[in-house]
Amino acid sequence: MNKMRRLLTAIAILLILVILHNPLIYAIANVQTFFRENNKSDAYFEAYRNRIDQLERELSTYEKAQENLKLYDRSSYILAKIAIRNIYDLYDYLVVNTDALVEEGNAVLNEDGLVGFVDEANKMTAKVSLLTSGLKTSVKVGENYGILSEYDREKGEFVVHNIDNYKVVNVGEEVLTSGLQNTTAGLKIGRVSSVQVQGIENVVRVKPYVDFDNLNYLIIEAK
Repeated sequence: MNKMRRLLTAIAILLILVILHNPLIYAIANVQTFFRENNKSDAYFEAYRNRIDQLERELSTYEKAQENLKLYDRSSYILAKIAIRNIYDLYDYLVVNTDALVEEGNAVLNEDGLVGFVDEANKMTAKVSLLTSGLKTSVKVGENYGILSEYDREKGEFVVHNIDNYKVVNVGEEVLTSGLQNTTAGLKIGRVSSVQVQGIENVVRVKPYVDFDNLNYLIIEAK
């Protein structure tokens, strides 16, 4: 009797499953679709939220750059933003986006001082050779003139040569562009960190004002 009852129960369950097969499949599919749509909506929401956060950070950085760069005459400079910086050539060059055509040789600065010079340019972008790439630049150190020609990447310092050993150079003196080359005089580079006599010259080490590891918005001279 019990066996018969169990058999009838099993047959009844089987019949119910057969009858409800399509509705069950449809219901399960609807539940899956609901969760997929919800997950998709959450993903879209998260993507938009991240994009908004990114744009807000970008706007804040732009406004800060505008404020910091007010010390320069806006009619003489063009605002530029870094577009490409190769991590393998971090101290050699970078590419910036510009709103106007700039010329080869124009100085590139940020709010702290001289960053480098335009190497190539078109209407939209400019390639900038950084001062840290070893560009030979005529500088004025206190009352003396020399050539900035090296960058010690390990110590983060420039090296200035061609200052006679009998001339006085003091630690802490400011280093500026001299204006003897085709470069505006008085652009800030850094301060003397140490002086060492080598043969007939003073070898002057300079701590730069610019943090070359953290560059974003720049300005380019518009001659």
